Amino acid sequence: SAWVGAEDERGRLIGSARAVSDGVRCAWVRDVAVAGDWRGHDLEGALLALVRDHPAVRRCDRVEVL
Repeated sequence: SAWVGAEDERGRLIGSARAVSDGVRCAWVRDVAVAGDWRGHDLEGALLALVRDHPAVRRCDRVEVL
């Protein structure tokens, strides 16, 4: 599995994304969460890009966001 997070300038967690992968064919993004004050700043898109680039996910042929 893969987990990524985003922090604000104070080091507080403001978002996270998690994916489960078979490491070869498929990965499933299961959880994307963003703190209320940060919604609408495309943090979700940045988290998805980070989790898709994670070593446990990047080799997969297919990534599904559930």
